[in-house]
Amino acid sequence: MMLVYCVSLAKLINAVIPRAVYWSDAGVYNLSCDNVARFPTFSVVLDGSYFDVQPLDYTLKVNESETSSGCTSAFVGAIPGQTIILGAPFLRHWFTSYSFDGDKDAAKIGIAKAANASS
Repeated sequence: MMLVYCVSLAKLINAVIPRAVYWSDAGVYNLSCDNVARFPTFSVVLDGSYFDVQPLDYTLKVNESETSSGCTSAFVGAIPGQTIILGAPFLRHWFTSYSFDGDKDAAKIGIAKAANASS
């Protein structure tokens, strides 16, 4: 459940999140679980349309042990170039329709707000 970006873009995004600390052993950014609601909202722009990614969507709670937990950022830098993978943190709020028909130049993706998505 990640939003995978090129390393440099993930680094820039996580630099805006208060107290985000890179953990090189796991390749993720650790976040404070306090004040998640105060973290910034990010927008993904696709073909001129803006799609917001809210703090609760990109902040992943992880159990560190039976008695403690922490948070990590869903913005992960793991791929070269300008490719971006929009995973579950983004897609769970949108209805998506894919059309391919074997012609990569005519491939289309339709995106609309899901009926059950919170605003």
